[in-house]
Amino acid sequence: MDSRLADSRSRAAISICTLAIFAVPAEGGEFRSHSPQRPLAVASQRPISPGLGLYVDPQSGNDANEGTRESPWRTIQHAAGRLETGDVLYLRGGVYYEHVTLNARGTSEKPITVRSVRGELAVIDGGLREFYETPAAAWEPVAGGADGEFRSTKTYPDLGGREGATNVLGNFGDSMIPLHGYRYITDLRSENEYFSALNAGKTEAGAGVYCGPGVFYDVTTERIHVRLSHTRQKALGEDNYHGETDPRKLRLVIAGLNAGPVLSIDGARYVRIQDVVVRGARTATVSVSNGLNVEFDGVTMYGGSSAMAVGDSIGLRLWNCALRGIAAPWTYRGSLKYRAIEARIFSASGWAPTGDDNHDFELAHSEFTDCVDGVFIGNVKNVRFHHNLLDNISDDGIFLTSTTAYDGTTPGGNIHIYQNLLSRCLTTFAFGVGHGRQKMTPSGRQTGAGVFIYRNVFDFRRPVMYAQPEEGEMQITSYGRVSADHGGPLWEPMTIYHNTILQRESPFRGYYLAGLGGHLGGGSMRRLFNNIVVHADGRPGSVLPPVVTPESTRPAPQEKPKKPADPLADLLDGDVKAKNRKKLSTKGDAAELAKLRRELDEKAKPRPPLPIDFRADANLHWNYADPPDPDDLLSRFTSSSAFADSKKLYPPGWTAHDVVADPQFVMFNADWRAAVDPRLKPGSPARESGVAIPPDWPDPLRAADRAQPDIGAIPVGTEPWRVGVRARLTVFGRLSPAALLLSTTPESAASPTGFLVPSDQVPNQRPPTGKPIMIVQGYPAFDAPLMRYVANRRDIPIENLQRTWLDPADYSKHRAVVIVGNLARARIEPHKFSPDDLQQLRQYLNGGGKLVLMRGNTALFSSKHGSTFLSELTGASRGNSERFEILKPRHAWLKHLDRKHTFAWLNARHMQPIRVSKGEMIIGSRAGFATLYRAGIGRGELIYFGWDVASSMPHGRSASTVEQEIAYEQQMQILSNVIESIAATLQP
Repeated sequence: MDSRLADSRSRAAISICTLAIFAVPAEGGEFRSHSPQRPLAVASQRPISPGLGLYVDPQSGNDANEGTRESPWRTIQHAAGRLETGDVLYLRGGVYYEHVTLNARGTSEKPITVRSVRGELAVIDGGLREFYETPAAAWEPVAGGADGEFRSTKTYPDLGGREGATNVLGNFGDSMIPLHGYRYITDLRSENEYFSALNAGKTEAGAGVYCGPGVFYDVTTERIHVRLSHTRQKALGEDNYHGETDPRKLRLVIAGLNAGPVLSIDGARYVRIQDVVVRGARTATVSVSNGLNVEFDGVTMYGGSSAMAVGDSIGLRLWNCALRGIAAPWTYRGSLKYRAIEARIFSASGWAPTGDDNHDFELAHSEFTDCVDGVFIGNVKNVRFHHNLLDNISDDGIFLTSTTAYDGTTPGGNIHIYQNLLSRCLTTFAFGVGHGRQKMTPSGRQTGAGVFIYRNVFDFRRPVMYAQPEEGEMQITSYGRVSADHGGPLWEPMTIYHNTILQRESPFRGYYLAGLGGHLGGGSMRRLFNNIVVHADGRPGSVLPPVVTPESTRPAPQEKPKKPADPLADLLDGDVKAKNRKKLSTKGDAAELAKLRRELDEKAKPRPPLPIDFRADANLHWNYADPPDPDDLLSRFTSSSAFADSKKLYPPGWTAHDVVADPQFVMFNADWRAAVDPRLKPGSPARESGVAIPPDWPDPLRAADRAQPDIGAIPVGTEPWRVGVRARLTVFGRLSPAALLLSTTPESAASPTGFLVPSDQVPNQRPPTGKPIMIVQGYPAFDAPLMRYVANRRDIPIENLQRTWLDPADYSKHRAVVIVGNLARARIEPHKFSPDDLQQLRQYLNGGGKLVLMRGNTALFSSKHGSTFLSELTGASRGNSERFEILKPRHAWLKHLDRKHTFAWLNARHMQPIRVSKGEMIIGSRAGFATLYRAGIGRGELIYFGWDVASSMPHGRSASTVEQEIAYEQQMQILSNVIESIAATLQP
């Protein structure tokens, strides 16, 4: 009989014990560092899972064993390579010092599960174990260092990193409060705790600023330094560090850069990770890539640069998970942003689209806390974020911008954020483009599929660790807000209804409804209905956006365009030599010049304003410190012609049913230390004062609010729902009864029964077939991501080689080889073809291979033998370069171009032609200079692409123009056509 099957029949039940939500350190009941700022993980009482049971034990196991309960393996990684469909891998309690990569594949009916044994807690630790297990022997005082400074007794040459960077991160082992990851030794040794006394730029070393207990890696001596000195800032009070200062008496979790993620889920399918702790990373602690229906349930993750990073995955689910960032109780935003790393908690929105972008996520009954930035999900398509706690984020809480992909699409949106407690975030909903872009279209900037925000409680009474008070000041005075942006992007379409917002201060510029009535550019869409906003201080916002009706014809204000001295030069990006412009003039190409002038005139025409699709009604406003006059707050708008105009967009008129009154909460206190209960009393003016929301807007409490709806998140008579891990908190932050006993999990937070994406809805997951295209990257290689994106979108097999020479003898393994970027600048050796290489290349091309040279890479043939070889294939022209033009307008690569337009990019400054007299000149000059070229060689071909498409891609914070977007997309389509033509000939 299979030993695994025999073991599954002999498993004994494990007795259930009752556990408190707060764990205690292994040494006893006292925390020698600092009391935990969050509940620590405890063992779960989850019942035994269905499936064949395998076991790992970090103390008594051996990888030579059979993996049964009686004969367990020792390491998770060994076990991971042996998992089969339907297996359950049980981890005995203890610490596993290893980095695990899991690529197991289960099925919907028979998933693979990795979990702790019932009643035991497994910890996967990527840190250096001596600092946790034997701290007394791991540290020594630093002679001549700062008071309380120690260094490691041994060197760590393979730790990784560079000077002036944060190369190590860590946590106190007892409380798991983060240690600061110092960039500069001067900061670690400084006696100054205030940025105002730094006497240097925010990111410059200067005289140093001590940011609290932390670690530093000296790349010169290869030793790790630590200092655990107390902090003494008056504004911090009890949040100062008062604990043990000798690291030899404390367990520490410390990890370096090169170690990478602790748990990597790569290519896994139908996998569940349950009831474990993952810690000890400088990079992302948990990494998920190319996953399908991967589920984390009851997992605690202590972050490095992020607690979790996700890419190219479908059906990710977090349930009852705790994701903790790197902010300690004494940590300010500037401490991390400028003196360590700008970490995130959950990162699923990279700036560079891949073509296999994330979609279908559920983040529920979980906690995202204590960091600079929080949850980045703007580029994820289809997200449900509910019953969560988001707290203590000193910058961007939930980043929502869906940036434009290389092909003009926007992958993100259809995000639902509901029934959460969102507190102490500088900017709860954040927007910004940064390195991405928002495409400009005739109707405005392009956004994602939109965001629904409903039935949430926002509590901004407690200060945010944003601006550090100066020395001697007693209070932190920065407070949170609902939303803001970086660089003026267009905010995503937002439908915001039935929320309760406890605001501290007046909104920016007095914008309506806690600022949600502001920041609306042309093309914006926003709906604001049935929300309560109360202010502990400051005046409620009353400034509404301009009303732009379909009848609005007033031209948008524009600068009068300056008439260029040379219209042709203006359109050609100023990149045509004076002598060539003179040639055009002497040739008398009047028709072309007239056409260019017409395009300039068209650009200069005034255009009507872009629409702002805004609606707002039945919102309640109040200020407890200085109650507003109910007849005055919105009177300026309701008595204006704008109110009448708004009826053309929304028949009752904007704010027609708004209420200015005390909402009569069960309990409210401006002091964040006091409890709050934002339920409505029966006589509340918010009761049955809302407006009916459309039936296609989701609402989990619709049945409880069937009459005329109440304003706010919690209808009268409704019990507050619970949020966080194992539903430990009510939606307004009180410990729920479920927080006291964890022998059972509340039904509201019980594990889901099925995977997020049903089997019949899973996209085609067939891997690409045939020989791959190889992209060899030099530096810079700006077009490489564009080519990978095209390949991924079209299921074209592709491989990537960075800064490494590909031997032409290995070209035959690939149907096409693309060289992009300068090999010499990337310090690749060799970086040109030898005579033997040329012989291999000839065989490859004659056999049907394809060599694609991107801009400038004829340098591969820069030797005497190479130039002779290239001339034999392509010929060589001897004329002078002239203006480039489309020479083969009917070519398949250019079939999308409309010949009625002028293509200014044809002569952009980054064009670099090749001299040819043979082959197919597609774009170039008639004198034999080609910027897009193809030559058939045997059964293969040589392709030259003489410019960087990425150089024309609009990006950054500045808004692009429609013309810029069109010019870029014309070029991107050419690159796509080239890649597709190569793929059309791929063979197994």
